[in-house]
Amino acid sequence: MQRTPFFYDITLRDGNQSLKKPWNLEEKLFIFDKIASLKVDAIEIGFPASSQLDFDSCKALADRAGEDILVSVLARAHKGDIDKALLAIKDAKRARLHTFITFSPFHMKNVLNKTPEDAAKTAIEAVSYAKSEIDKMNKNIDIEFSVEHFGDCGENIDFVIKTLKEITKAGATTINLPNTVERYRPSVFIELVKKVKEALDDNIIISVHNHNDLGMATATTVESFFTGATQLECCLNGLGERAGNTDFNQVAVALHNNKVDLKIDLEKIYETALTISQMSHIKIYE
Repeated sequence: MQRTPFFYDITLRDGNQSLKKPWNLEEKLFIFDKIASLKVDAIEIGFPASSQLDFDSCKALADRAGEDILVSVLARAHKGDIDKALLAIKDAKRARLHTFITFSPFHMKNVLNKTPEDAAKTAIEAVSYAKSEIDKMNKNIDIEFSVEHFGDCGENIDFVIKTLKEITKAGATTINLPNTVERYRPSVFIELVKKVKEALDDNIIISVHNHNDLGMATATTVESFFTGATQLECCLNGLGERAGNTDFNQVAVALHNNKVDLKIDLEKIYETALTISQMSHIKIYE
């Protein structure tokens, strides 16, 4: 396999927000260094607009990161979140703004109370605004866009693809396809990933972010890589809401066993898993 997976760790954001007692700044700094020692490519460090505490921790972690690792922060698709996110990462050596909105028919209608056209307009305008603000800053910051609940977009995939083309024109260079709630077998999700991959330009990075509601997140993530997804959003020990996120450890070892070249330091996985288990007070499931 010539392509190398891009490991995007979400332990400090998705994993942390699911804990009964989220980590404080000192704990986050310690865990950040542990994750970085695994030689991951990127770490999502938080959601700056969610609270002053999260903003402060995101800024501290962004300032701590060196040239070797990309730090990313989450922002909803509106200006206030984007401004806060960019302020938090402005001093990072390499950074990313990660914004999102749902294109699932059910969620657009019942959660956003938006028409598909309005949801698409919101997404495109958010990415355009972020790109314009980044250009003004003259900083090394790129943009990731997530289709929240992408796994439920089978019936409107043509609309999703059309909108994603506009979003990439607006400035997003990574398109993330989350299985926000796992409801179907891996092949159903993977077929949707394949359609997006084939429709977008080759220079656009395709990412997957799978939840584990039915226990198939690792399988779906590994097969998505072989289908064309390069960025794999994973969480140490599979921490996350409900049944958790894709387990970083399982995906790394599964790819290694299938002869995929990795930059990950596999020898540190066991020690790191034990540390995360102790600090999250969640046992590693057997």
